[in-house]
Amino acid sequence: MEITFDSAAATSTVGLGSSLTFSHITSGIRRVLFVTASVLTGVTITGITYNGVAMTQIASVSGFTNSYLFFLASPTIGTNNIIISASNGSSVIWGASASYIFASQTGIPDAFNTNGNSSTSISAAVTTIANNCWVVGAGLSLNGGLNAGANTTVRKQDSSGGGASVWIGDNNISKTPPGSVTLTVNANSGPNNIIVASFAPTANIFSPFPNHYNN
Repeated sequence: MEITFDSAAATSTVGLGSSLTFSHITSGIRRVLFVTASVLTGVTITGITYNGVAMTQIASVSGFTNSYLFFLASPTIGTNNIIISASNGSSVIWGASASYIFASQTGIPDAFNTNGNSSTSISAAVTTIANNCWVVGAGLSLNGGLNAGANTTVRKQDSSGGGASVWIGDNNISKTPPGSVTLTVNANSGPNNIIVASFAPTANIFSPFPNHYNN
């Protein structure tokens, strides 16, 4: 089976705070959840949980803002809270999430890359290793006006936190054979951050026993 998009969510704190909580719905089998978080410079993200389970950081990128990407394999099915924690309460916190099914539960990420600039467009390329990977991308445009560029599907964005646009999306197709994939978003102006990460499909979604799934 090929990787399939499941659901997405995005929000931000209207005022300053040291944590951000929002809900995300997961379903299906062989699930993987990605969460991005951004804060102003001088503040760091200290952790992200989903339904109380700690997520694993993939990468971060620093500029006028600090952006992060975390993942969790086999997240709890249903509607559960994502809690993003920051080092102090002196920043707006921006957050977005996306989940996928039929994804490998190991080897995450397959590859990753980051970028930051002050232009009206920002891109990042990643060279996939496994066959039929998807590429997830996420980040923040501090001056908003966000829209998807070439080869990019923005699954969710939010601009309620001071007008900045946090977003998460993907390339919406399996990459075969493995190779370079570039995700791009456009904005009113910079500064912008982007993190991209590839992840592989599950090798086999069925159990050797009839009527049973591997989850």
